[in-house]
Amino acid sequence: MTDIKADVAVVGGGMVGAALACGLAQQGFKVALLELREPVDAWPLDSYDLRVSAITRASQHIFEHLHAWQGMLEKRATPYNRMQVWDATGSGRIQFDAADIAEPELGHIIENRIIQRSLWDQLQQLDRVQLICPARVEALATDENCNSIITLEDGQRLHVSLVVAADGANSALREMAGIGTRGWPYDQTAVVATVRAEHGHQDTAWQKFMPTGPLALLPTGKDLFSIVWSTSPRQATELLEMAEPEFNAQLTQASEHRLGELTLLGQRGAFPLKLQHADTYIKPGLALVG
Repeated sequence: MTDIKADVAVVGGGMVGAALACGLAQQGFKVALLELREPVDAWPLDSYDLRVSAITRASQHIFEHLHAWQGMLEKRATPYNRMQVWDATGSGRIQFDAADIAEPELGHIIENRIIQRSLWDQLQQLDRVQLICPARVEALATDENCNSIITLEDGQRLHVSLVVAADGANSALREMAGIGTRGWPYDQTAVVATVRAEHGHQDTAWQKFMPTGPLALLPTGKDLFSIVWSTSPRQATELLEMAEPEFNAQLTQASEHRLGELTLLGQRGAFPLKLQHADTYIKPGLALVG
């Protein structure tokens, strides 16, 4: 089996790793992108990813330079012009409006799968990117010239000047490099779902701060929101297990009926929240990102 040589190996083809690989290749570097599974390239139009990202104007400009932005717009991206934030237990409130900063919008809400797929579409057009998928890293070593050697599960080896670990919070590359982490759980869980709003999203992202945690409603369609309801683990379990009509009523009440009745579409998910930092983000020949 022939060894592979490149300037940089990016391990992890999620949003961060794929964006970095695009940028490096466009700057003339030879890049090997390693990923366990290729992102799906098609899904039902009436389905929505539970994971979404709020893309600021600055991030939009990055995607434009990577030539991936148009693909995101064509798949599905929802702009928002205003943001309403208020406190459930007091009179505190604040509003942001794109008109105040002379911008056409504050940002876009985009499903993570759309961001990743659009970046992969661009990667597949770049001659200086070699996509190795599926790929699982078995070992990481350094040769006598201080270059990195990555051995894959199938026996292939890559020789590179720099390894970038973009393989997530539980990075296998970070562990192989002997880099520890520090942090603590927040004792909160984020409940996520897609919901339909009776009065539409009004080109606005909404966020309410409650004693148990914030509720964010992020517009993802004409009358749809992706919700992120951060609360105690106990209440999160209750929200996941309760019948849909009860969940709808609880969510509508929590939003203070500002958007009318809110109705669940599809599945609910939950993600425990915690703080985590690596002890270091760089070592000779290695960088952690994302």
